[in-house]
Amino acid sequence: MKVLSVGTGVIGLTYLWKLSEAGCETRVLVREEKYQHIRDHGMIIDYTDKRGKERKTGKLTFKPACFTIQNVPDDNDIIIISVNSHQLASVLELVSTFEKGLFLIFQNTWKCREQVGNFLHSPRYLLGLPHMVGGRNLGTGIETIIFGDGATRIEYPDTDDKKILLKPLEDALSKAGMKPKRTKNMEGWIVTHHIQQTSGIGPFLKYGGPEAVLSQNDRIREMILTTREGLKVCKEMGYNPLYITPIIILYLPLFLLVPLFRKMFADEDELRMVNGHFSHGKEEMINGWKEVLETGKKYKISMPRWGSYAKYMNS
Repeated sequence: MKVLSVGTGVIGLTYLWKLSEAGCETRVLVREEKYQHIRDHGMIIDYTDKRGKERKTGKLTFKPACFTIQNVPDDNDIIIISVNSHQLASVLELVSTFEKGLFLIFQNTWKCREQVGNFLHSPRYLLGLPHMVGGRNLGTGIETIIFGDGATRIEYPDTDDKKILLKPLEDALSKAGMKPKRTKNMEGWIVTHHIQQTSGIGPFLKYGGPEAVLSQNDRIREMILTTREGLKVCKEMGYNPLYITPIIILYLPLFLLVPLFRKMFADEDELRMVNGHFSHGKEEMINGWKEVLETGKKYKISMPRWGSYAKYMNS
C-alpha cells in the first residue's frame, strides 16, 4: 500500500514512520525549498513511545520517498492531510487534482467537513482524529509522543470504495500499534476537541504559558470554565458533549476536576505535548479561538470568559 503525507508535521510524519514499519511504501510531499535537504538527509524523529509497559525514548533518521507537487506520483492509496488549520484550504486546493487515492483528513479544525467539502467530494475522503499522538515540529524533524491510552479515530466509511481502501490501512495501523477505531459522530469528536485545544490559548497568553496555568488550581479552574463556554457553542451546533468521551469529564464537579487536571499535567510528557503545541501552534490556536467566538455570537451565546482574552490575542 502506498501512503503519501502532505507536509512534515508531527502527525503526518509520525503516522508515516509507523506505517513504513508496518510494510507500507511511504512518501512525503514537501515544499520545493525543503525538497533537497529532506531527499538527501531525511527527517529526525525524536520519539517518546508510551504504548507498552515501559516508556521508550529514542532518536532516528526517517527517509521516506520525497516529492514536490511537480513530481509527486498520482498512484497513492492513502493521502494523509494533517497540516495547520490556516493552511488547510491552500493544501486541499493543491491536492484536489489528484485522481487516485483516499484522503484521510487528520484535522482538529472548526467546521472541518465544510472546509474539506469545498475542495473534495465525499467519496474521496474520510475525517479522522489522531487521538494518540502529540509533539512539536523542530524544522529539521519532529519531537513526537505516542500515548498508549488513545486511538486513531476514523469515521465510518459510507461507500464500498472507501471500505476497500480503508481496510488495508486499518490492518497496517493495527500492525503498527496505532489502534484504528471506526468512530460514529466523527464531526462531534473533532468539534469538541477543537474547543478543548483552543480554550487554553487565552489563559496561556494571559499568564505566560501552559506551565503557569497548569500548576495553579485557580487558573486551571478558569481554563475549565472557559472550555465549558466553548462547549455551549458545540451543543448549539448539534454536537452534544455529554455523548463524547473523554470530553464528558469536563462536566465533573470542579473540586474533582481541578486536581485531576493537576495530576494529568504533572506527567512530563503530557505537559511537554501542550508546551510543544503552544510554542509552534499559537497562530492556529488563536484563529480557532476567534472562530469559536464568532460562532457563539451567531448563536447569541453568552461567552464572557472566552471573550475576555481578546486583548491578549490582539497583542
